[in-house]
Amino acid sequence: MPQHVRVTAHSPAWEGLFEEEAKIIRRILKKHCVAVYHIGSTAVPGLTAKPILDILPVVTDLRAADEAAAEFEKAGYEVLGEFGIPGRRYLRKGGDERTHQLHIFAQTNRKEIERHLAVRDYLRSHPEKAEEYGRLKTSLAEAFPYDIESYCDGKDAFVKQLEKEALLWRKNTPAHGPDPDAVHPNPAVPSLSFIKNTLTRPNITAGAYSYYDDPEGSEDFERHVTHHYEFLGDRLIIGKFCAIAKGVEFLMNGANHRMESVTTYPFNILGGGWEKCTPRLDDLPFKGDTVVGNDVWIGQNVTVLPGAQIGDGAVIGANAVVTGKIPAYHVAGGNPCRVIRPRFDEELIACLEKAAWWNWPAEKIFENLEILCGKDPDAIRKTLDQASDPAD
Repeated sequence: MPQHVRVTAHSPAWEGLFEEEAKIIRRILKKHCVAVYHIGSTAVPGLTAKPILDILPVVTDLRAADEAAAEFEKAGYEVLGEFGIPGRRYLRKGGDERTHQLHIFAQTNRKEIERHLAVRDYLRSHPEKAEEYGRLKTSLAEAFPYDIESYCDGKDAFVKQLEKEALLWRKNTPAHGPDPDAVHPNPAVPSLSFIKNTLTRPNITAGAYSYYDDPEGSEDFERHVTHHYEFLGDRLIIGKFCAIAKGVEFLMNGANHRMESVTTYPFNILGGGWEKCTPRLDDLPFKGDTVVGNDVWIGQNVTVLPGAQIGDGAVIGANAVVTGKIPAYHVAGGNPCRVIRPRFDEELIACLEKAAWWNWPAEKIFENLEILCGKDPDAIRKTLDQASDPAD
């Protein structure tokens, strides 16, 4: 049966589906995964697209992708080799109603990687060009609903010109920060990894730019999230721009024992007939999700207990044991962790929470770095007030 060419309005759900698939890809490629990028039309907000996720994993060496072929097949992918592009490994899944396409390249193949990223970023930055492209795709899909070759031929000239414009734009556009999709944003500092880009578990999420710093395996952040079992349903949620130091441990709800019985000893897990006293889930304490806000700094060797809630802009001192709720923009420390002092006055804290600078575009953050890294409260208030102005 020929492939049905169908384009739809952009769906906000596509980014979440990409993040879910990226975890599967990282789990398969393991330490060989350098980065996983969402590319193609589904990666451009507002752009009409075929509902097929295009994903570009970057690996240390293509042999890693070849050796993982069986694992990809178990995950539902067809493994099709280069499939017309030298130096690529192309995989797809979904059959006639395709859902995912992988374009795997070695990290040394900068030309192909940059070509895909340039087009994506150019369309994100030029909504009028994205709208033009969307109109073309819609008309071609209506004209060739079951003829994918004619659909592709019809947009070939436009795409080639788009690539030229995008590469020129990328060459002349200064960077506004590190690559948020890289595992190691600064190759000169391998002890630091962006957490989001190392995750493989479905019950852990982390926002852009949040990092874990550990010279003995910054890529292994998940090793520091213990007693975390999917059947319990609790999640670890980390916001954007968090700085987490080595030695951290997030204890999740699976660590809890019965508290209302005579003994807390977990007889059932030892076996030998003691399974007869296996507790029901509702016999065990359940503290809910553990949440770390945005712009949180967690010092070395901190332990975070199940259900802890750490507010935006909080600072947690080294060796603290965190339980309960830490308010936004407060310094806390100790065992048990206690609030020591607010970082700013109440008015400025309210202003910072309203502005939520971590949600600004990268260009805007770059333009305001001096203010964000400064300590003049009047300058901070003025900048944040302007940033919050709907007319800005």
